[in-house]
Amino acid sequence: MLGAASTALTGIAAGLVTATNVAGTGLLSLAAAAERVNPAFLGVTSGIRTAGIAMEAFSPTLVTVGTSIGSLALRFVPLLGQILLAYDAVN
Repeated sequence: MLGAASTALTGIAAGLVTATNVAGTGLLSLAAAAERVNPAFLGVTSGIRTAGIAMEAFSPTLVTVGTSIGSLALRFVPLLGQILLAYDAVN
């Protein structure tokens, strides 16, 4: 059970990192398109370009991201226990 959960968290972490990288590439494309439409947008697109570069460079280790997701999920374990206890009491 824990092995499957670990594999699932690793997959989710990889998906999050990939999605962030792809979103960064999209921001860079958006900035380039806006600059081609009107060079006056250069002041606005510099911030978008900076964010895109940072998002493309985002590459934490899968262990770090998996640990972060796991610690977030563990916060909900007591709530799940209370819900199961209430369900048990009703039945």
